[in-house]
Amino acid sequence: YFISMKYIVLLSILFTTYSCNTSYQNVNNIRGQVATLKFKNGQTLQGNIHIESLSDYSGVRNVLFAEGNSNNYTSYPILDIDEMFYNGSTYAVRRIVGPEMFGGNGIRFIRQITQPNSKGFHLYESESKEMLAGGKVQIEMHLYVQLPNNKSDVYDAQSDWFIPNFNEKTANYFQDCPVLFQKIKNKQKGYFYALVNQGEIQRKQVWMNIWNDYNKYKNYNIIEVIYYIP
Repeated sequence: YFISMKYIVLLSILFTTYSCNTSYQNVNNIRGQVATLKFKNGQTLQGNIHIESLSDYSGVRNVLFAEGNSNNYTSYPILDIDEMFYNGSTYAVRRIVGPEMFGGNGIRFIRQITQPNSKGFHLYESESKEMLAGGKVQIEMHLYVQLPNNKSDVYDAQSDWFIPNFNEKTANYFQDCPVLFQKIKNKQKGYFYALVNQGEIQRKQVWMNIWNDYNKYKNYNIIEVIYYIP
């Protein structure tokens, strides 16, 4: 009976571990997954990737990549990588700035949700795991903003870069687009947080509205400049 119970406990532990690993897998902690890496020097590699991070709130510690069907993995500095194509999405290498990250910032892969040819700024999202009472896992989504004229840093949409006083703080980042500036400043519907703890879907919609207006403005002005060049 004692031996049987021991095996039951062992199987229970293995099942629990397996369940946790399969139900949640952050892209910054994956092993042997098919992916494509694009480097800042223009080089592209296709094969299998290992990514290691200490937690959902720390920078990537190691990136290993094996080309094609090879099992020989090579380590690459994450700062040499521009983006990764994985599981149907594009993940850019960005520095997340904020107190939620260990040390105040961390270099990680985060999923790009705006079009790559955007002339204005970009939006990204990532997820983190929160352990609840009873061993339950809660997945939280985080929306990140890469402000105009910034090519590497991103900020949580719920950080003090934008709230409180969303209309005052955020409008200042878009002063070069007068119409959008006024929409945000005047709290036009769809262009400001109605509540500080705005829901995830509503918060994302606000930023997508801002991105859409700003991107149209930037593309339109570029076309105008080209058109009027003698």
